[in-house]
Amino acid sequence: MRLVTLLLTFLTHITQAQADTFQPFEEGGKIGLRTKQGVVVIPATYEALGWSDNSFSIISTVTGYRLNGKWGLITTSNQRITSADYDKLLPGDSRHILAVKQSPATFRIKTGCLSVEGKIIIPFNYTGIKLHGLRAITYTLDKDNQLKYGLIDLENKTILPALYRNIYPLGSLRYAVQNAAGKTALFTENGKAITDFVIDSISQLQNDRAIFYQDGRQGLINRDGTIIKEAVYREIKPENNSWYGRLPEEWIVLSSSNTITKKLEGDSLVGLGDGRYKLVTTQGTELLDEQLNPVTANRFNAMSRFTNQMAVFSDGAKKGIIRSNGTVVLPAAYTKVTIGSTHFFVAENFSGTLKWSLYNFSGQRITKKTYNHIGKLNDYLFRAIENGYQGAINKDGDEQIACVFDSLIDIKNNLLVVKFRGQHGIISDEGKWIVTPQPNPIRIIAHDRYLEQAGDLSILKAFNGNVLYFTTNKIHIEHETITEHVSDGGKWIININGQIVSRELPPTEKTELVWPATEGLRMIKRNGRYGFIDNQARLMIPNRYEEAKPFNEGLAPIKIRNKWGFINHDDKIVVQPVYESVSPYEAGYCQIKLNGKYGLINKTGEQVLPTRYDELTVLKGGRILLKSDGSFGLSSPQGDVLLYPKYESVTDLNNGFVIVAQHGKYGLVDLNGLTTIPLIYDYLFFTPAGSYVGLLIKPWEEIK
Repeated sequence: MRLVTLLLTFLTHITQAQADTFQPFEEGGKIGLRTKQGVVVIPATYEALGWSDNSFSIISTVTGYRLNGKWGLITTSNQRITSADYDKLLPGDSRHILAVKQSPATFRIKTGCLSVEGKIIIPFNYTGIKLHGLRAITYTLDKDNQLKYGLIDLENKTILPALYRNIYPLGSLRYAVQNAAGKTALFTENGKAITDFVIDSISQLQNDRAIFYQDGRQGLINRDGTIIKEAVYREIKPENNSWYGRLPEEWIVLSSSNTITKKLEGDSLVGLGDGRYKLVTTQGTELLDEQLNPVTANRFNAMSRFTNQMAVFSDGAKKGIIRSNGTVVLPAAYTKVTIGSTHFFVAENFSGTLKWSLYNFSGQRITKKTYNHIGKLNDYLFRAIENGYQGAINKDGDEQIACVFDSLIDIKNNLLVVKFRGQHGIISDEGKWIVTPQPNPIRIIAHDRYLEQAGDLSILKAFNGNVLYFTTNKIHIEHETITEHVSDGGKWIININGQIVSRELPPTEKTELVWPATEGLRMIKRNGRYGFIDNQARLMIPNRYEEAKPFNEGLAPIKIRNKWGFINHDDKIVVQPVYESVSPYEAGYCQIKLNGKYGLINKTGEQVLPTRYDELTVLKGGRILLKSDGSFGLSSPQGDVLLYPKYESVTDLNNGFVIVAQHGKYGLVDLNGLTTIPLIYDYLFFTPAGSYVGLLIKPWEEIK
């Protein structure tokens, strides 16, 4: 058999060499064949030469020709071997050609196999044929229009009847055969089963071994069907004539005292919110609760984070919605699904176009028709777009505002700013005009006030059209209040009736910059120097500093002779200006930089953390992350060193414990630096349920 394989390979090389000596040519719209030297061997009388997939090659001394839309076989010496009777001709191997005929009665495709002499060696009884050495895999359509596979020899003798879901060659005279239940067995070329139908799938043989799959795991089997290693590995690979396997990654659930409570296997373990996790394995995605127990026996292709105790899950290309208790609200039957605060937005594909519907949280569709888009406007209305126009749907799915507007720009106090036929207006949430369309953009300020923008001019108007206030100055609107920044540096506060209710006076002298007030004082820059004025523009701290920053916690950073210190509201120096940089005070402490290193001082200027660190970061819980020479440690907010900088990473959990990493491994220490979970994990995280989960990545090992 090995000799036959070598012979077939040799003949393939000869066939390619022969094809390289000829080339098709066109003349008068017809195709012929000539040698590389230009000698015509087949006159230009055919519609095509070569094969029906538009390729050209020569099998032995034969190629295909097309005449009157049909194909036949012809030699390179212009002898027709067959008449043009076939709908398709394709090379099968170095001695055989696959031919296709369409039944005039049923219009079904039938495939057979020809020798290079044009003899039918496999009759036209099959939907398709795949040649493999001295065997042919055939497939036909059964009464349920399902493909069934079988195996024959090149004399059309049945080796395996056409009863199987799939058959594919593995090399080295072995075949994988899949039964109706989707399970695979290993067969010889003579049709003998050498394993049971217990394999999910199997790879090509390499050095007489193949990887087989069972329940998402991989094992190793030889060509005789002997299992070398059971399917326990996450992955198997060949390397340097040896085989290596890697076991699945293991997630260890522990207490802070290193007591193991659970072990899980999976590629990843990810928090989804609402006390739920997803464990991704080779078999799919599994939903787990806070204790990392399965919520449902179902497995999914993918799952999103939880919103309102619900998540989007995928089953194949379709999406659905599941509750955190494992109940499916919407089955995986939709193209896109989005979870809103009160409803679902669901899209289905209709002839290549996405059409959206609104569903309630019980999984019932409430819109009576579909839209090009649906999105939230406020707590009781949803934006709807149909044929490029916008309207609004209410919570019951009714189209409360017809889709006739260019756009719905904003909604406030049950009123909507809309654009209609290129102009701007205001309507009620029932679609009635409150302010009829006008050219300029508008913005709702209060229940009966709006702002019109006409170029640089801002105009405050009542809904009846009365002008209440206007200005060309820059304005800012917040909580129905208008703040106007006047050109001289002052700031005016205007109410919704257009009345000026407060004035922040500008400086009386020429000033380059004025900052917003903090703690009752505004920082200014005047004549290149910094000082502070009050809201009445009175100079409270003379502008004598090279640089300054606004007040915080009663102190302001100031720079003298290129060094930073702090002053109080009375302009008294509280912290001497000796530092290269300072941060604002927070909770009574300030980060300072001296000689390129960082430290911490209190409000009296006393160093509570020496200036020896490359970087300081205040963490969420108030403790300070220390960085020195690329390593990390931890101090209290008061500067007491809890963990000296010796770790690759430090994560303060604010529960008396800290996750640390060293040499690429993670563990847990307390605030005294004592190790409670050893640093042996490839990753470690803390769950809201109070457990710690460590990841162990298994190394590659040689399979003997």
